[in-house]
Amino acid sequence: MDLHTVGALHAEGEQSFPASGAVTVDLSGVERVDSAGVALLLEWVRLASHRGLRFSYSRMPPRALALARIGNAEALLPISDS
Repeated sequence: MDLHTVGALHAEGEQSFPASGAVTVDLSGVERVDSAGVALLLEWVRLASHRGLRFSYSRMPPRALALARIGNAEALLPISDS
C-alpha cells in the first residue's frame, strides 16, 4: 500500500464494501505501506462511516501503525486486534 498502488486499492475497496452491516479488513498480507497507504486506510474509515457500516481493521502492519502515530491519526483507525 503505497503511492503507486493506492489508486487501484481505493477503487477496489469502494466497490467491495457492502451496503450495510460490518466490515473487517484483514491487513496481514500488506508487506509495504507508506503515508499514502495510511491515508487510504483513513479514507476507507471515512467511506464506511458515510455508509453507516461497522468497520475495523485486523492485523494492522506495525509500519502502518507507526506512521499513523506520527501523524496523530492512530485514534482514527478502528483496530480490532494488534
